[in-house]
Amino acid sequence: AGVIPVGERFRNAPLAGTLSAIRRAGAGDFHQGALARRIEESSPQAGGPIAAADLRAALPRVARPILLEGRGGDRIAFLPPPADGGLAAAAAFRALQAGQGPAEAQARAIAAAAMARREGGEPMAILAAAGAGASLPPLPASAGLVVYDRNGNAVSCAFTLNNLFGTGRMVPGMGFLLAAAPNVGRVQPPLLSAAIAWAPVTRAFKMAAAGSGQEAAPLAVAAALETVLLRE
Repeated sequence: AGVIPVGERFRNAPLAGTLSAIRRAGAGDFHQGALARRIEESSPQAGGPIAAADLRAALPRVARPILLEGRGGDRIAFLPPPADGGLAAAAAFRALQAGQGPAEAQARAIAAAAMARREGGEPMAILAAAGAGASLPPLPASAGLVVYDRNGNAVSCAFTLNNLFGTGRMVPGMGFLLAAAPNVGRVQPPLLSAAIAWAPVTRAFKMAAAGSGQEAAPLAVAAALETVLLRE
């Protein structure tokens, strides 16, 4: 089919059908309903397989974020583990907040993520103990988005296919690329990084940030937070 030129429209009818099914039946259908069964049947043709039990185990859940304080009582919520890019972003922000430069903040971010992957533990304990000098293996790409609506609802999201374009193959009849399996062979989990900041006293939204890329994603989030919350 070739590359779609800038300005041209790309139509993906199978994806539109998948999104319509989620809108009608709810996100749970993707994890433990008819959509889950379709993925189980079709994923082997796209580099899977993915079992329905795997999708049930991946149901979204509410988790307590990593909370740090900014200036003037601002609060910042970072993605919690297992998205250790949130931990890395929190470590980078703390370094910038303490007056360290971007290179030092990046080193702190990588050290915190490496410690979490190596030893585990509570996020705040890792932030207090992690130094610098650690490294991580090559990481896959990730992407992020931020949405804010007229009613004051804000979403900051980071996601990945664990490889550029995942397996490179569409799930037949569903219109989306299948992600590469994490922690298999050389595929490492990315540093998924996102944060939201607000002012509890005035109950005001301050900003949301999401980082993309490889090892620099946490610093991208931390630097944006520092610019808006600490400099302005």
